[in-house]
Amino acid sequence: MPEPVVTSNNPATTIQLVAAGVGVSAVPQTMMHAEERIRRLARVRVESMLQAVPTALVYRASSANHQHLLRLREAMAATMRAA
Repeated sequence: MPEPVVTSNNPATTIQLVAAGVGVSAVPQTMMHAEERIRRLARVRVESMLQAVPTALVYRASSANHQHLLRLREAMAATMRAA
């Protein structure tokens, strides 16, 4: 797998970068429909597993101890440990 030259965490931005000819990317299928209709992008189906991508959980410091956020953080940590 080639090393990324440009990275984006926003699927809409990623699609615009690809449409501008910056490279290729994996994006949600639903995000591609408009660009496919006007033929700015082409879908390439692949069989291989994608590599892990950086994931961030952003929240207000004042919410750090909220019960739902704590449960989400625990679930994410368990998922990362299992990977």
